[in-house]
Amino acid sequence: MVKGGNVPVNPERMLAELGAIPMFRRLSDVGLQRLARIARARIEPAATLLFRQGEAGSELLVLVHGSLSVTRRSVPEAPDLCVAVLTDGQVLGELAILDGHPRSATVTTLEDCTLIALERAPFLALLRREPDIALLLLECLALRLRETTEQLGEIAQLDLFGRVVHQIARLAAEHGTECEQGVVVEHPITVATLATMVAARLEPVERIVGMLESDGLLTWRDQHLLVHDPAQLAARPTPLMY
Repeated sequence: MVKGGNVPVNPERMLAELGAIPMFRRLSDVGLQRLARIARARIEPAATLLFRQGEAGSELLVLVHGSLSVTRRSVPEAPDLCVAVLTDGQVLGELAILDGHPRSATVTTLEDCTLIALERAPFLALLRREPDIALLLLECLALRLRETTEQLGEIAQLDLFGRVVHQIARLAAEHGTECEQGVVVEHPITVATLATMVAARLEPVERIVGMLESDGLLTWRDQHLLVHDPAQLAARPTPLMY
């Protein structure tokens, strides 16, 4: 596993960065200070492997800035499936920290990332002293489970074209910023990553993206995705052939 680069951060900045994370916003000042004492700041370049599925989990990571891909492989010979793209303020690695089991997914940086690392032993000790942190962590896990269940329900009846359209619309809704030309996805994303998100080969996904570009619904250059009209995209019917 590629080791991260720890960077020195003054206590005031660490408090501010932790306090800005949605999961910790309701934490008391005392709880936040105790959390900051065991936290380490890390900066990782793009394409860095943070941890691999099946490895032992030794730390919880908080993504301060950047984006990460979360991939899983159901069986050794199967291709990786991108199950999520995480962005600013999200937490990862909490399952392995809590139950001590191997990592359930592989996580890789999509761009340069700033993270906060919390080692397992001191973090678990802090949970015993600060039950509010434990409750916030449970809320985070429950929300992620609910979102996963809803997403599976939404895509269960869709064909490949529908899954591609649904996933692009979701990226625009969750990670997009409005501009004059439509909605631009703030973080880098490739068509290859989209293909793993919809559990498909790259070639048919490239054809579908090309059709959507020809229709004027989106523009995709390298890792930059611009959705011109999300409503029209979501309403695009499946063609007879693609």
